[in-house]
Amino acid sequence: MAQASLLAWFWRPLPCFAAALLTLQSCRSDFSPTTRGTSSSPGAAQSAPLVLPADDATLAYRLPSAQRSMDLVHHAMSDGGLSVLPPIALREDSQLPADVLSGRDSIGATLEAEWKASDWPSPSNAPETDRERLSELRSATRWLLRVDLASSGRMRLVLRGRGFALESGTELRARLDLLGHFLVWPNESQYRPLTAGCVRSLFEEGRADVGELVTIQSKAAGTGHLLEWDTERTSASTAFGQVTIERAASLNLGVAGRLVCRWLIEFINGDPASEFCQDDAIPLRATFDFPTGGKGEFIVSRVIRKQEFAISAISVPPTGASANFRELPRASQLNGQKLAALRSRATPFDPSKPMTAGVGLLATNHALGLRALLVDGVIAAWLSPGEERGFPELLPGVYSITWRDFMGAFREAPANVTVPAHVTLAATQ
Repeated sequence: MAQASLLAWFWRPLPCFAAALLTLQSCRSDFSPTTRGTSSSPGAAQSAPLVLPADDATLAYRLPSAQRSMDLVHHAMSDGGLSVLPPIALREDSQLPADVLSGRDSIGATLEAEWKASDWPSPSNAPETDRERLSELRSATRWLLRVDLASSGRMRLVLRGRGFALESGTELRARLDLLGHFLVWPNESQYRPLTAGCVRSLFEEGRADVGELVTIQSKAAGTGHLLEWDTERTSASTAFGQVTIERAASLNLGVAGRLVCRWLIEFINGDPASEFCQDDAIPLRATFDFPTGGKGEFIVSRVIRKQEFAISAISVPPTGASANFRELPRASQLNGQKLAALRSRATPFDPSKPMTAGVGLLATNHALGLRALLVDGVIAAWLSPGEERGFPELLPGVYSITWRDFMGAFREAPANVTVPAHVTLAATQ
């Protein structure tokens, strides 16, 4: 009798919770999920991620704390086991209540990492090149990342280098029970919800366009050893590319590794809700191959364990920030004085030639996509389609000039250009 009473008490909230979800689904057209799947479990019934309504004040699925969200991820089955509830998919206009966390929710680790591109151009061999300043600028514009992972199911990914198309210090935050990311301004005053499928467009085009999420073909790819941990490699491929992720299981960071996987898999338009990202191991390396010939690598160089983060640093959405549904924190071009320091002195030039009236370098992007302008291998600026920018501080001389995109799908061969000059990227490139 006591056992029956206990079971009745345990199951009492579940019908209410299920009824609330059914009511929302029957009353809202924006609460209809789309079925997704992964080839790693052929023939299995796939649970679709729920869509978070914009006016979430009516939403019964409340997540007042990280611990509560972890509790709600699982629910009891009739056979006594546990099944995983699908995460809720963010909408671009979703508004969530404040994230209430406790001290135990903030324990985790930090990954210091970098995104490395293939075929990075070398500087020119001009004798006037200041090698020390060049090395400093190339280091400052590397694609460096810091990934804070809380074992309660929170991630804060910070863009640290000045080479990204987004402002240095921009963050992507995520949590286990939600599909998608929150893009946070460097001063944490604003954030923008990003629907699952936006990551590739964000880094490749500097836009928050939602790409098609497709089925993943996955397979084991051997074992390895990175830093001080044994790793297992798994390969995932779609029509948009292939990634091999190397993960370490012995870091013991709870479910936080899934959030890194979700971020990485979107670069090949893979479905982040797929079974491929249900592994709790921490990704330490990911190598990408894209059909257009581009390559990239996410590589962790250091793991700082036993971190206790400030609650505000891992809150999703960020505490006290206002929603901005239209803008992005776009990066500004590199400081002109720093570019001028690439040369120790100016070289003589003919003032009678065109484009020599003190303009330095003028660059125009006629291509259809976002492109980075590289001067001696340093990202000077990201130019949108049709955009023109001037760099008047660049001293007269010979520089290695080239254009590229983030994914490496487009990489122009570097050319020695005598500045002052006007360089253009054709519309077909």
